[in-house]
Amino acid sequence: MKIGVVGYGNLGKAIAKLSRERNDVELSGIFSRRSVSSEYAPVYSIGELYNFKDKLDCLILAGGSFSDLPKLSPRLAMDFNIVDSFDNHKMAKEHFENVNARSLSGKHSAIVSAGWDPGFFSLFRVIGKSFFPNAAVSSFWGRGVSQGHSEALRRIDGVKYAVEYTVPKEEEMKKAREGIVCDAKSAHVRECYVVAEEGHFSEIEEKIKAIPEYFRGYETIVNFITEEEFLNNHNKLYHGGRVIFCEKTDAESEEKFTMELSLGMTSNPELTANILLSYAQASKRLFDMCDFGAKTPLHVPPSLLFDGDLFDLI
Repeated sequence: MKIGVVGYGNLGKAIAKLSRERNDVELSGIFSRRSVSSEYAPVYSIGELYNFKDKLDCLILAGGSFSDLPKLSPRLAMDFNIVDSFDNHKMAKEHFENVNARSLSGKHSAIVSAGWDPGFFSLFRVIGKSFFPNAAVSSFWGRGVSQGHSEALRRIDGVKYAVEYTVPKEEEMKKAREGIVCDAKSAHVRECYVVAEEGHFSEIEEKIKAIPEYFRGYETIVNFITEEEFLNNHNKLYHGGRVIFCEKTDAESEEKFTMELSLGMTSNPELTANILLSYAQASKRLFDMCDFGAKTPLHVPPSLLFDGDLFDLI
C-alpha cells in the first residue's frame, strides 16, 4: 500500500519512522508547508500534493485538530482516501459530516478521529456500553502530554514554546469505580508550561483560558517558564489514560460489575502513528470495496484492520 504523510511535526515523524517497520506500507512521500528533510522518504511541498493524485492508496493527515484538520481533511477527502486523528470530542460529529460530504462526492474513503481517544478508547466505550448498558462510564486522560492542546497553546501570538499536561483527579477516579459518572471538566486539571514574550503574560493567560473546547470551563493552571527550563524539563511526549465502567446489578445491593481499560505510553505520537497506519490499510480496503464516504473507528469492522487469521485471536 502506497501512502503519503501530510505534516511533519512529531506525529508525522512518528508515522514516517514506523512505516519502515510494517511490511504492508510503502511511504511514497512527505508533504509539508515547511522546508524540512527526512531520512524516511522524499519530502515535497504541500503544493505538489495533487501531482500524486491517483498514485497514493491513502493520505495520513498528521496536522493538529485545532486549526489544521478542520480545513485539510474535508479538502483532501475529495481527491484522496484519508485518515486523520481529529481529537476534539465535541466537534467530532461536525468534522465527520464535513469530511463525509466531500469524500462521498469524490468517491473516496475517509476514516476520521482515528487516534487513541477518540479512536481506540471509543471502541472500548461502545463495547462496554453494549455489554453493560446501564453502566456508569467515565474516561480519564493523563497524566501526560496532549498534542492537540499543546498545539492550541502554540498557536497563540507571543508563545514560543508550550506544552499542556492533562492530569486526572484521583478522587474522581475513585468515584467512577463506585458507579458515579464523572464529568470530564471537573475530573481533570490542565497544566500548561509556556515560554512567551515578557510583558504579555496576563494577556496570553487570558487567551489560553478562553479557548473553547480545550481550556474554557476546565481548571487550568498556566506556568510561564524560561526557554532553558522548557527544553530541559518539558520535551517528553508520554501520555496515558483509562476508561472505567461500573454497573450495579441491583440498586439495593452491593453487587456490581466493573471493567477498566488502562493505557500507558512513553510516546504519544508513536502510539497514534501505529493506529493511523492500521486505519490507512482499512481505508484502502473500504475504497477497494467501493465503500465511499467517511467513517470513524466505530464504523470500521475490526477484520479490516488485521492481516492474520482471525481465529488465532478468537
